[in-house]
Amino acid sequence: EGIGPYGEERNLRFLLPGDIIQFGDGNMNFYHTVVLTDIIRTPVGRMYYVSAHSVDSLQRNLLSYEFDNYRGIHILGARIEDNFNE
Repeated sequence: EGIGPYGEERNLRFLLPGDIIQFGDGNMNFYHTVVLTDIIRTPVGRMYYVSAHSVDSLQRNLLSYEFDNYRGIHILGARIEDNFNE
């Protein structure tokens, strides 16, 4: 509940560009975070593209990663520090 962005967990198909995807292992221990940067609708479904900084990735196809689980986090807003009352 501190300063910074906050969101709610959502299924991949309900995420929007700018939302977060975290990769997890079989025990739901999450170890990597990427930003959803694009969604391309095709006749066979959706293609999701992400960007990350740990291994510089820009517009990388989500399916190119290896992971057991994932969770999507839809960003709802951000809490900012209120310095106006000091």
